Amino acid sequence: MISRRNFIKNVSLCSLLLATGNVTQGLTYITPEYGINKYETSLLHLCVINVGETGLQVGQRLPKDACSSTSSNNSNNVIQFNPMQVGISAFLDQMDAVFLVGSPTDKDFFIAREVILGSESGLIITLIPDEFNSFTSPLVPGSNESIITLPKDTFTLSATNVIIDISSIILFPIIVGIDYADIKYVLQNTRGIAFSTENSLKNSVYDSQRLIQINTPYIKRSDGCLFILSYTTMDFTLQDITDISDTVHAACDDDTEIMWGVVDNKHLKNLNNHFRLTVLPVISNSF
Repeated sequence: MISRRNFIKNVSLCSLLLATGNVTQGLTYITPEYGINKYETSLLHLCVINVGETGLQVGQRLPKDACSSTSSNNSNNVIQFNPMQVGISAFLDQMDAVFLVGSPTDKDFFIAREVILGSESGLIITLIPDEFNSFTSPLVPGSNESIITLPKDTFTLSATNVIIDISSIILFPIIVGIDYADIKYVLQNTRGIAFSTENSLKNSVYDSQRLIQINTPYIKRSDGCLFILSYTTMDFTLQDITDISDTVHAACDDDTEIMWGVVDNKHLKNLNNHFRLTVLPVISNSF
């Protein structure tokens, strides 16, 4: 069940945290190619791909520019999927995030999902009615996919709100994780929070002072925070993630909304299935 407060729809200040883990590099925030300069000078691209009648109903409620920055020239980014569409793969390759909305019973749902998963898009967020993703037989997320299950009875309204909420956070971020090379320039040596797991620190080629830092005051001023957890090597335990969660929450105000998304969920297969990170982004004030 996804719950959000109304102020997020009109969010003016949010934080985007991208965590990547590798046993040779430690746990870092914002990889060099996604340094702060990219977000200051480039536009993020998002789109919504609706499938079948379920997706169509959501698409009709969304404004065509629901996933566009105010400075974007591309306002037609809410699309009804058609398997015969020309150039859809090339279009998806340009996206930083793609929302897939529909029901597995819709005729072209799995075709659309295969096309999206096969693209070079960044984060994929799939929204489906909850009756199709029970813990006993879930739809297994792709390597860069998060699956959000929403109540069937209110799916159209809930999916619309979730898309607007997440888009608001992604499109208007204050980047609080910065590549080490930019720390002195951007933070002026401001103290932040550096996260590392026991294994990553032990095997890291960097010392703890070179791990990417989080500027706590930026988090404090944020109305919302989108935390995307991704990694190339299994380096996280349940305790590691709990420690990170506690640290992030300690840096936030009590009313800050925090969203967790997981990329490459197969590496969390040993965790308890009821640990919601394995299935979908968790939106709440408590982990």
